[in-house]
Amino acid sequence: MCLLLFSALAGHALAPTFFETKVRSLYEFLGSYIDARIAEGAFRPVNSLVVTRACVGMIVHGLLVHEIYGIKRPADFLPEQAVDTFVTLFCDGIRR
Repeated sequence: MCLLLFSALAGHALAPTFFETKVRSLYEFLGSYIDARIAEGAFRPVNSLVVTRACVGMIVHGLLVHEIYGIKRPADFLPEQAVDTFVTLFCDGIRR
């Protein structure tokens, strides 16, 4: 992830390749899942690309805070708890 961010920020010629090989597949996978759940009636009708970006954005921001800026997590807050919180917020926000 850090290499992807660095290459994009530096305007490196490989930045689009990193996006295409790493990020786009995640967006397509999650977007397809959201579209399927909308079709089933489990999720509200939403723009799956926008919602996918929002979901990934929560996770990436959490990583940036800790990995790039070096902010320490509270000792009693495990990464698994962060994942559970993000997933709950995300799903509750689009659930029908």
